[in-house]
Amino acid sequence: MRTTTLLCLSLALGAACQPRQPTLTEADRSAVVDSVRRIVTGVFAAASRRDAADYVSVYAADPDVHPAVWNGVAAPTLERLRATADSFYGAIAALETRASGE
Repeated sequence: MRTTTLLCLSLALGAACQPRQPTLTEADRSAVVDSVRRIVTGVFAAASRRDAADYVSVYAADPDVHPAVWNGVAAPTLERLRATADSFYGAIAALETRASGE
């Protein structure tokens, strides 16, 4: 029993000391960075245009992504998220219209 324990311990230590293989290559990392940059830039561009449909388009249609959160409120579907964003952008537009006196 003691021999088995020592053998297992030495094998475990040997395995732990092996250099880890990188999980992503530099090309993979670069691709991830480019994708994230494109998505984040797209989200901010859509938000600055107050384009709810374009804003929501970056979300995956996969149901595992839900619920999404907008302004602290969970939206159980992408359609609800789009409707909430439309409503929010409409409220901002109404405030701007009143502020400018139009």
